[in-house]
Amino acid sequence: FEKEVEKILANQKQVTKIKDLSSITIKFSGKLTLATPGVYYLVLKALAWNGISVIEVTSIGWELNMLFMDDTVDQAFSVIKSLTS
Repeated sequence: FEKEVEKILANQKQVTKIKDLSSITIKFSGKLTLATPGVYYLVLKALAWNGISVIEVTSIGWELNMLFMDDTVDQAFSVIKSLTS
């Protein structure tokens, strides 16, 4: 879709363009995100302590979505999985 997106955004100022990204989405329970302060912090801290850069973070409702460079996504997934086991 790269060409289509570039065409749609042709009149927009491009800040940066990053290729080779992968996404990991974590779906939390509604009760957990409402009742637990810092629930996203726990995930992001574990990634930082393991030297993994997160390119972008978004959250919608009960989902936390993170973008990583392709060459770090496997390590990121492993760190996140270790938090849940």
